[in-house]
Amino acid sequence: MLRLALWLAANPYNIPANSIGVPTSTATVGDGLANVVKILMSIVGMLAIVFILVSGVQMSASAGNPKRFAQARETLIYAIVGLAVAIGAYAIVTFLTGIPHR
Repeated sequence: MLRLALWLAANPYNIPANSIGVPTSTATVGDGLANVVKILMSIVGMLAIVFILVSGVQMSASAGNPKRFAQARETLIYAIVGLAVAIGAYAIVTFLTGIPHR
């Protein structure tokens, strides 16, 4: 596993970071923080989608067991609420700092 990580970190395909949308430098600290927030929001969005899909599979696999169905419904609710909180936090930070999404 470590060997694979080191091989990937060496960029064996010589793909420039800016060609795939990864910022390589910023003019100000604010721009750097905006990039970090953008990456974190992407991760939160992906995790929310994964948990929504997992809860759907759990609901389908519950086979009429009300306890398992309730657990899957709870997972779905938490995923949606977490996504809504993250989007709200991003909106508040963007409004207060004046850093637009780029």
